[in-house]
Amino acid sequence: MHATEGPLGISEASGYVVRNEDLTLLGLDVERVLKFTQGELPLGMFPEDYSFFTDSLSKALADDGVADFDVRLQGSSAHFFSGPHKAMPYDAVGVLEAIREHQGRIPHKTELINVVRRIHAHWPEDLPRPVCRPFDVMHRLRIDRSPSDYDVQISSDEVVNRVRQSLLDLGFDPDDALVHHRTYAFVRKDLFDTCFRAVTEWRLLMTASLQRPVTVAAFPRTGPVKAENADEGSISSHFKDSDWVLFESGCS
Repeated sequence: MHATEGPLGISEASGYVVRNEDLTLLGLDVERVLKFTQGELPLGMFPEDYSFFTDSLSKALADDGVADFDVRLQGSSAHFFSGPHKAMPYDAVGVLEAIREHQGRIPHKTELINVVRRIHAHWPEDLPRPVCRPFDVMHRLRIDRSPSDYDVQISSDEVVNRVRQSLLDLGFDPDDALVHHRTYAFVRKDLFDTCFRAVTEWRLLMTASLQRPVTVAAFPRTGPVKAENADEGSISSHFKDSDWVLFESGCS
């Protein structure tokens, strides 16, 4: 189960309990959210979307010749709330910074006031508020033009080794600094896209089909390395019992 206790089976680590009013704000219907709490359906998808998503990704991995892997869904679509590195903004400064982050611009004063007003109307200061951003909240509040993404995590030694070999073939020493992103340790995405065309085409197809960004991050088969001093509330994306596992080792 991918959520904790509460009337809808969902609450945040801070103790905030998701309400029906929150689902209305986020454009989520109760029937599909209940399937989410049972681990049957990520947020934002219909059952037929999810079947297409997983079946076509499994085929893309096979087409790319990857036979050993662990595939997980991370982020708010799998956990309802984003990680603590994405705090929910409540004041004008936080909203201003969020619009700058997502849209690369400074909002008009009236626009800024209206967004803050909508946030306070939904989550008054004297009542409980979520600490982290719920799924789609930034889009629904018009802070972000794009809805929340689907963050796919592929863990496979075959993937990492093939990227290393592609660099060796070019005469480069495939050290970790060249292969992995310095901060998050996933395989550099341009290298992944070059070596795994079918999965890259799948990502673009799903982005268009679902009208949401779909991202892919690749790691060794053991998954992301747990960050030092990381716990369940940290940014670290190491394997956890609460992860949403799509499939592994070629078994959908």
